[in-house]
Amino acid sequence: MSGLINRLVAAYLRRRMTHIRRMHTEGPHIQARVFQQLIRNGERTVWGDKYAYRDIETIAQFQQRVPVQEYDDLAPYFRRMLLGERSVLWPGRTRHFAKSAGTTKDKSKFIPISRQNLLGCHIKGTWDTMATYYDN
Repeated sequence: MSGLINRLVAAYLRRRMTHIRRMHTEGPHIQARVFQQLIRNGERTVWGDKYAYRDIETIAQFQQRVPVQEYDDLAPYFRRMLLGERSVLWPGRTRHFAKSAGTTKDKSKFIPISRQNLLGCHIKGTWDTMATYYDN
């Protein structure tokens, strides 16, 4: 049974490496697509309303409209999300939060992690790390 599982995992990791290599060759195109997806998702949020994401089409427009933020600037939004408010910074309800050691006036920092971020970055990133290791 473990031989079958190993073969299935190896096949999946090879498939992930194909995708990783494509990201290297098509990086700018993929980044532009992800930017548009993030902006379109952000339209349906309190944050997106504040900065009129519905009118943003380019990175230059985003840079002009949305100022660089520090943790303290975002903390009130994070608190709203911790209390269960929906669609503050990301559509829907955010149920997961990372807790990091505070280096500002707060003892701890709570950073929202949407379900999409958990699946698309944290979990997929772990698989991509394993795929890269397996490939080498």
